[in-house]
Amino acid sequence: VMMLKNYFDAVSGVINYIGTFSLVSELLLYYMVWQMTSEYSSRIQLQVINLKCATAHKYQIPMDIQIVLPPHLSIPDHHLCSLVANLLDNAIEASRKIEDPKIVIEMKMVKDYLSLTIRNKMDPSMQDKALTIRTTKADKKQHGLGRQIIDDIVRRYNGISTREIKDGWYIASVMLELGAE
Repeated sequence: VMMLKNYFDAVSGVINYIGTFSLVSELLLYYMVWQMTSEYSSRIQLQVINLKCATAHKYQIPMDIQIVLPPHLSIPDHHLCSLVANLLDNAIEASRKIEDPKIVIEMKMVKDYLSLTIRNKMDPSMQDKALTIRTTKADKKQHGLGRQIIDDIVRRYNGISTREIKDGWYIASVMLELGAE
């Protein structure tokens, strides 16, 4: 009996060390995975803007980018990417058609709202129809869906979206409620 007691005492000490080691290892692994996913999320958000900047640069369209956001947003990456990509696609397409193009991107938090404004200089001859036209491309069925995607995301986040023309600039603004998420 004494031999069994000594054996169990020795084994329980080893089991405690193994359990503690396992717990610390799991916590460290969890932290590393959490850190990697946070970095991945940030990179995904920046890659959309970087990709569009590269496209604008290819067409010699200057961009002014002002983004001030917290490290974590409650909007999924795919919604934010769809929103930014569609608005930038429209701005780049319009900018390619004019002599002195420029695009300005502003993204920031305003209380519990994500505020995104994308402005682009525009062709003066398009001012009358720019707010109502769906697409300028020939294949109307395959194009012009960006506005619908933007409107769906705006609805999902109890937001508002405005489009206006002011002083030769087309201005698309979106505010999404993120505090309730």
